[in-house]
Amino acid sequence: MVNFEQAAIRLAITYFPGANIKCCFFHFLKSVWRKSQSQPSILHLYNSNADFQLRTRMILAIAFVPVEDVVLAFISLSMDQYIQQYLTEFQILLDYIEDTYIGRIKANGS
Repeated sequence: MVNFEQAAIRLAITYFPGANIKCCFFHFLKSVWRKSQSQPSILHLYNSNADFQLRTRMILAIAFVPVEDVVLAFISLSMDQYIQQYLTEFQILLDYIEDTYIGRIKANGS
């Protein structure tokens, strides 16, 4: 089990190619919370709006979705009507999670 340090994950994959790498949910939450705290608008909505809090938790719960379903679940959540209503704020979190944990398809298809 690792705490999402990309260098540690790459080393584990290199030296233990058959290993099943698991990451810590606590550290995932901590990193996303740190990102949220750096954005006053997100922090304000999270502390004052129960629906915003719920959708944020739903996004975080993607960590429990089977790997093969993560992309579809992430896209479905991104299209949620409430998330679309507050897309400016949610986009910061969605981009962070996609860039840091899920990954994006590059122009070359990789």
